[in-house]
Amino acid sequence: MRVFYSLNGQTGVGGGSAEEIITALESLSPDMTGLRFAQFGYGETVYRPMRAQPWQISQEDLDKFEAISIAAAENGWQLNEHSSRDEKIRDMLSVFELVNETHPIGDLRWTIAHNDAISPDSILRAIDLGMVFAVHASRRNMSPERMRSAGEAGLHMPPVRTIHGLGGVWGLGSDATTVASPNPFHTLGWVVSGRSGSGDQTLVETVSREAALIAHTRTNAYMLFRENDLGSLEPGKLADFAVLDRDYLTVPEAEIENLRSVMTVIGGEIVYSEL
Repeated sequence: MRVFYSLNGQTGVGGGSAEEIITALESLSPDMTGLRFAQFGYGETVYRPMRAQPWQISQEDLDKFEAISIAAAENGWQLNEHSSRDEKIRDMLSVFELVNETHPIGDLRWTIAHNDAISPDSILRAIDLGMVFAVHASRRNMSPERMRSAGEAGLHMPPVRTIHGLGGVWGLGSDATTVASPNPFHTLGWVVSGRSGSGDQTLVETVSREAALIAHTRTNAYMLFRENDLGSLEPGKLADFAVLDRDYLTVPEAEIENLRSVMTVIGGEIVYSEL
């Protein structure tokens, strides 16, 4: 197994105040050198007031978030910000656009996580900044009643097909283990078939199984700055792969979630086998 984690106040780095977070970003350095256990940036809660629900934030806190973002850009930190509501994403992007004028962020791969209700306009603004999108499948596990409470809009959360169609760089994950299954085939099956864990059709913004697989492998590696080591089977990269019990590319969409590994290889070493 390879584990990549982010630093934040919840993990004891940066505390809760903007001043403490800035001090941490200035005194620590991003460390993405480990192959089995390494960090990938700061987040997914960068600054607690940015998680307000319903979305209400003072100009003072937006200014503090801007100061944190500047410190991150100056010190080479990737930021990963949990953002589901478009009104929050719009305000966040306005801050990032200001930061980008004096501290270019395009090479830092700043990330919007979740993206449930992100609008096409916000997607394009983020793309212009060189940002990437971390799509999570946590809504796969919601009850049909809760999914229906969002009405027609809920069927487009997250707007995976729209992000993909607009040219966004997006990775795919589960949001495990807090609120979702860590099984990657559950995640892949959901964005391909749109079927929730209960079997209901809860997502219309589906994508092809090839696009989903690329997002879960190559793009995830890119988002971790590990595209030279991980994400695809190529000479010079680490030999990480799984042999499945059936063919992911040909099984019925509804059965993707039931696929499993019969042999798993990490760095060329067999770590699990039924063969």
